[in-house]
Amino acid sequence: MLKNRLDKKMQRRVSLIFLVFLLSVCLEIISCNKDKTLISPLNKTAIKEFPNEIGNEWIYFYYDSLNFYADTVNVKIVGEIEFNGGRKAKIWEYHFKTKIDTKYVEISGDTVRIYDHLDNLRINTKYIFPLEVGKGWKGDFPNDSTSVIDKTSIYLNGMRFQSCYILKRIWGAVNNYGLVTTWFVPGVGVVKRHHLGLSFGTANVYWELLDYNIK
Repeated sequence: MLKNRLDKKMQRRVSLIFLVFLLSVCLEIISCNKDKTLISPLNKTAIKEFPNEIGNEWIYFYYDSLNFYADTVNVKIVGEIEFNGGRKAKIWEYHFKTKIDTKYVEISGDTVRIYDHLDNLRINTKYIFPLEVGKGWKGDFPNDSTSVIDKTSIYLNGMRFQSCYILKRIWGAVNNYGLVTTWFVPGVGVVKRHHLGLSFGTANVYWELLDYNIK
């Protein structure tokens, strides 16, 4: 009798343990499925290499050969905006002498996307971190690809940077072809850029860093 009671207790205990285990598995599956629907978590490498904090500021020399226009452009991160159902992007303002342009920078997982407009998210500039020579990725724009072609030091306007990645971006569409060469320093950002574009005219746009302040 005692043995039978012990056996029954043991069976109930095993059954309870099994039910608890089954419940925990179900909860884990639900949790995993929920995670898949969320935006990728911020990647510490991307955040460290790509400065995207409010208050950061850069000053560039800018030249547009198509419009014969030269300027000193002050770039500032001024705030944050929520878009597309809860995604977040920092607001970057480009202060020219005659206008202010705005761009939106989103970091999701290992990827940084820079949007000109939040109503057309397929058109953007994309970086995938960490940067490595030989690494490449497809852009969200058709026939759009970027590759990291070199890592070097660069001396620019009195500033020397020991680790500078050179990126080549090429795209092509109807009446719109472009080649952008970007010099990117981790922790600082873009220090130099040359945009050669062919649309309804040939564009040569140059950016060169004059000064910066990273928070």
